Amino acid sequence: DQVKRLSTLVAAHMSMGRDAACGDLYVTDDVKPEEIRKTWEKMAAETLRLDVIPPAFEQLRRKRNRRKPVPYELIPGSLARMLCADWWYRKLWKMRCEWREEQLRAVCLVSKKASPYVSYEAVMHKREQRRKSLEFFRSHELVNEDGDTLDMEDVVNASSSNPAHRRNEMMACVKGLELIAEMRGDCAVFYTITCPSRFHSTLNNGRPNPTWTNATVRQSSDYLVGMFAAFRKAMHKAGLRWYGVRVAEPHHDGTVHWHLLCFMRKKDRRAITALLRKFAIREDREELGNNTGPRFKSELINPRKGTPTSYIAKYISKNIDGRGLAGEISKETGKSLRDNAEYVNAWASLHRVQQFRFFGIPGRQAYRELRLLAGQAARQQGDKKAGAPVLDNPRLDAILAAADAGCFATYIMKQGGVLVPRKYHLIRTAYEINEEPTAYGDHGIRIYGIWSPIAEGKICTHAVKWKMVRKAVDVQEAAADQGACAPWTRGNNCPLAENLNQQGKDKSADGDTRTDITHMDDKELHDYLHSMNKKERRELAARLRLVKPKRRRDYKQRITDHQRQQLVYELKSRGFDGSEKEVDLLLRGGSIPSGAGLRIFYRNQRLQEDDKWRDLY
Repeated sequence: DQVKRLSTLVAAHMSMGRDAACGDLYVTDDVKPEEIRKTWEKMAAETLRLDVIPPAFEQLRRKRNRRKPVPYELIPGSLARMLCADWWYRKLWKMRCEWREEQLRAVCLVSKKASPYVSYEAVMHKREQRRKSLEFFRSHELVNEDGDTLDMEDVVNASSSNPAHRRNEMMACVKGLELIAEMRGDCAVFYTITCPSRFHSTLNNGRPNPTWTNATVRQSSDYLVGMFAAFRKAMHKAGLRWYGVRVAEPHHDGTVHWHLLCFMRKKDRRAITALLRKFAIREDREELGNNTGPRFKSELINPRKGTPTSYIAKYISKNIDGRGLAGEISKETGKSLRDNAEYVNAWASLHRVQQFRFFGIPGRQAYRELRLLAGQAARQQGDKKAGAPVLDNPRLDAILAAADAGCFATYIMKQGGVLVPRKYHLIRTAYEINEEPTAYGDHGIRIYGIWSPIAEGKICTHAVKWKMVRKAVDVQEAAADQGACAPWTRGNNCPLAENLNQQGKDKSADGDTRTDITHMDDKELHDYLHSMNKKERRELAARLRLVKPKRRRDYKQRITDHQRQQLVYELKSRGFDGSEKEVDLLLRGGSIPSGAGLRIFYRNQRLQEDDKWRDLY
């Protein structure tokens, strides 16, 4: 409520500032774009005073050597956002969460001795946010112009938002880079880069770091980005090239550090390693002495010990969902890597840290669009021969076939290979301006499909327009409950139906004041249990201890062979083995952990993913 009130006051202040600026500048009716830009500059200055970056700031701010003309068309949308209370609420709430987290870091509540990577309050907030998102997805669906509907939860689980799909795609990409490196004769090197001591708030023993300079997590990430940009510029100037993947991870106190899996020519390995080491340790060099290991480490990957993919697999998994790491214990925190995945995701979401970054290869968005196009073409071809060409150009069709097969190595080589500038890629992602304006009056950009410089026109992969709507409620099911509706306030002056005994008298008159909970649904039971006082809870606990639960050991859901095949296929698509043991466990009412605190159940003839802490909310 305080943040909402503050956002309303800030929006009103910005509106008053705009009126004052317009009165000073707009003397005549003939207003030029540059005068409107001066009004925007005054409002942008007020926004920067609140430590908030104005919308379209980089495009509209004054630059000494501007290569392109000023995009005046971005000014109306930017002004509308700075005058909107909802926009300010999102910015101020994000700032509030970051400041609160930094205060907890300052008092050593974010460390291996308290809560690793991120505070416990931030993890709870992320759980609640995920729970609300799941409820939102389950209550909405997508509808197109023809009336076809798609369950929104199924759409989200089928996209790259699914941790299993995200992990599988990155592992396939790393495997493709490994195959290309073997073909080119390149070597693989694993680097670890850490920030100087002044960015770390807490020592390994959980005590405050005396050399900490109040640097935030975001500043540590910006330091690594700036260092890497300077190194990349020097490397290109020296004529050196590499390609690979970068993983951003938190230390136990939340400070960012990087792991890089890089492929390069064997003759360039020593030069690249020496240059990267130079930039990694050049700041605060005196604190390292002769040992630069705490700041920079490099390891040449020996194929006899393991492949590059096996080196990076653990770092990819433990930063997504912890798949396959249930038995691994973190050396830094002493906790399971699978349990730490939830904390890492909350850390990356709170501080807006990009966890993974591929470089030196074609974009992966075009790869996704090609796979989408291949699936659409397969449904349209129907009974045609499998493997029939989809695109007229054989070079482009070969790229599509490689993407459809999931072979990143072939896809990259058909696109032009590694270390090739983007302007030489054969297939790129096509974008278009959104027809419907946003709430601020401007038109955003969305993905249209693919295009190629060697072929005319664009190919649309998003021809069907979907609209998100709330699911319809079954009126018959809603009318089945004849009891009173939930009150708007905490007190309810309209009691529920009277609880009568067999003689038609109130049970309370007979001295039995216990409420019958056998006929309550889940919501009524939940409300009743939360309304009990301590004495009533103790009495209920004593009654429950006297009742032995009846367990049905032979309980097992009955499904057909076709449903079993669908269940096995869906388990494999989510990254599981789909074995008989997993299927029987689900059919007997059990669950399988899927990482990040989520578990998979089999209910109503379909897989459902739920939070194992759901009952605590």
